[in-house]
Amino acid sequence: MKQKGLSHLATQDGIALMEGNFAGYKECTVFVSQYESEIVNRVAVIFPKNDTWSGLYSDYITIKNLLTQKYGEPADVIEEFQGYSNPSDDNERMFRVKFDQCKCICTFVTEKGGIELKIVHDDSLNCFISLLYIDAANESKVQSSAIEDL
Repeated sequence: MKQKGLSHLATQDGIALMEGNFAGYKECTVFVSQYESEIVNRVAVIFPKNDTWSGLYSDYITIKNLLTQKYGEPADVIEEFQGYSNPSDDNERMFRVKFDQCKCICTFVTEKGGIELKIVHDDSLNCFISLLYIDAANESKVQSSAIEDL
């Protein structure tokens, strides 16, 4: 990840925090989850926050299209607002995102693992795109170790 130009900020509890440009987006935050010494089982990318629905959804669609070009059609897509009616404007759409009434999730399955793209928010109600890569082989090692602990 450092070779891609990301800066290492800190490591805590086996998770390296990095920052930099990713997939054409500036100032992304990247979390690299390591199991044991050098085994990476998950990488999460948090794209910059977006204050408008049109910008947020445009980023989601752009990244979804790039992933589709690279990995093929998604295995599963959910893109819907929940509630009694569809939102009528961008402000209402952002309100729905901030209060967990919007599901935009796209998953890809590859030979090496899974990829999950989604629109999310944090505790401060900042809205952004999250991209999670899960390495199947290394994730299996983590689960096996956890099962042994039980």
